[in-house]
Amino acid sequence: MPRARKSAQAKQPRADGADHAAREASPPRPRLGPREEATGAPRRAQIPGSVVGKLVAFSLLLLVAPILVYFASLNLVFSGSTTPAAIAAAVTANIVLAAYVYAAWIEDQEGGGVPAQKQKTG
Repeated sequence: MPRARKSAQAKQPRADGADHAAREASPPRPRLGPREEATGAPRRAQIPGSVVGKLVAFSLLLLVAPILVYFASLNLVFSGSTTPAAIAAAVTANIVLAAYVYAAWIEDQEGGGVPAQKQKTG
């Protein structure tokens, strides 16, 4: 029986207005543009074409370069020994990944990437 009394008390608003103050303390909702209001869809971040192009280029390079290095080193350098050719392909994949991380880091340092948040001036 005491349980029912507590739940009934929890549902009643407080007389001192603390419930109202808690609702006012929540951050304001962002304003939506006409498109977002009409569709209800959230706003998407704009990704520059250079970022997408760089991602596609490095993805293709990551797909093609290790395979080319494997077969080239298998036939030309290691004369049929698969283990060193596989190691060369793995090293090539790691070099491509490191180059992508470095390129993204440099782009971020230059401010060419997507801004994290627009800052208000004034």
